[in-house]
Amino acid sequence: MAKKKHKDKKTKEVTPEKSQPIGSILRSRDSVAITRALSGHKIEGVEYADSNYIGEELVVTANAMGGTLPCWIFRPNEAMDQKKTVVYLPGSGFQNHMDEMERRVASHFHKTFQCRIVVLRYPAGSFHKHPESYNAICFTLNYLLNNHPEVKKSKIAFVGDSSGGLLALLICLHHLKMQIRLPISQLILFAPAVDAKAMLNLIKSKDEKELNPDFAANSIKACLPQGMGADSLLFSPMAYDLETFAKLPPIFLEYGTSDLMCETLDNFAEKIKTAGRQDRIIKKEGMPHIKLYNHICEWLQEGEIVKFVDTNFEKARLFEDHERFLLMPVVFSV
Repeated sequence: MAKKKHKDKKTKEVTPEKSQPIGSILRSRDSVAITRALSGHKIEGVEYADSNYIGEELVVTANAMGGTLPCWIFRPNEAMDQKKTVVYLPGSGFQNHMDEMERRVASHFHKTFQCRIVVLRYPAGSFHKHPESYNAICFTLNYLLNNHPEVKKSKIAFVGDSSGGLLALLICLHHLKMQIRLPISQLILFAPAVDAKAMLNLIKSKDEKELNPDFAANSIKACLPQGMGADSLLFSPMAYDLETFAKLPPIFLEYGTSDLMCETLDNFAEKIKTAGRQDRIIKKEGMPHIKLYNHICEWLQEGEIVKFVDTNFEKARLFEDHERFLLMPVVFSV
């Protein structure tokens, strides 16, 4: 089925010159230009890992509204662990998915974690209001956890970066708040967008190598439906109480001092400590958010994250064939 092209009649189409740096596009206020730029942009330094990711599988499921929800599965080769699955929720500021780039990063997860990688493709916020992205992930995970012959028989970990990290946290927190059990053994978070309200109040960045906070704020505004506040439990992980935070699976958090969201991530790190948790938090010098995919590929080579993932997979249990999981989509109305 061919993908529908989204057009904005009020905005003149912008085709950036090849020499125009992606940073200047991201610092603009033109969400349409940003979406088009991101969709075809290649971040320098991120190539496919030299892993056996040839067994890539495209799975398309249907949601309750009649749409399709694609995801890519990097199947483990014979030398890898068949009983482990890492579910990857990419970021991209809710604006658009850089399909090729996300699959390149996923190939590094595949090589590093030596297991099955599932890349979830959810609706972009520039054309879909929240909680459509959240609900799309729930529909897809419901299918995979209960119907996919390999995924449903494996231990599950979540990996999320930026806005993908926000969605990974929201799924866990929302279900924990409702006392619904999920088979998630751990959360691996790379500079997650944990506090949407705070991001709307960021001071304009002076660092030309970083994303302009205007872009971050406009990305949030673009996907918030009328009547939903940025501090809603449906949109901001930091809005949840300490009791719910304490119930989260083990967290590996990594971010940089030059990251656009460093202050909000400091607050998040302090909150999970206050909740009495013993998580792994790594704060690196530099590491601006605009180069996050590059940083992720570097961090994966350091070994500490592999030890964390393997340890928590070892502690997790395999679920029985008769066990079923139901992720609950949410309905928002003013």
